Amino acid sequence: MINSKTFDSFTDDLYEEISKSLAEEFSEAYVGMEKDARRLVNRVFEGATELVEVLPK
Repeated sequence: MINSKTFDSFTDDLYEEISKSLAEEFSEAYVGMEKDARRLVNRVFEGATELVEVLPK
């Protein structure tokens, strides 16, 4: 089972990987998009969590 601390660590790691990838791709233009990337990662996982919660056990 994933606890919230593990989940937060996972999303932080994923965010870092996405950030590195985008930074390499877009260089300086990416700097202003960091917050958007973090919000996107959080929204994806919040949606996945909500989906898992409603699935039959």
